[in-house]
Amino acid sequence: MTGLGILLPVEVLSSGWFQVLAVFVAINTLVFAGLSVAKLLPKPRFRGLSPGQPGQR
Repeated sequence: MTGLGILLPVEVLSSGWFQVLAVFVAINTLVFAGLSVAKLLPKPRFRGLSPGQPGQR
């Protein structure tokens, strides 16, 4: 059973446009996974003087 596609024929799976689509989906998945992980991480807090804190030096 080698060389048989499950849903699509082998000719479609090995075509250039399908490979470009697969690369796009892979990059899109990595970007959204990275954004999701970044949203879970706490925001960095700087201890320097902020413009919203008057009177502190």
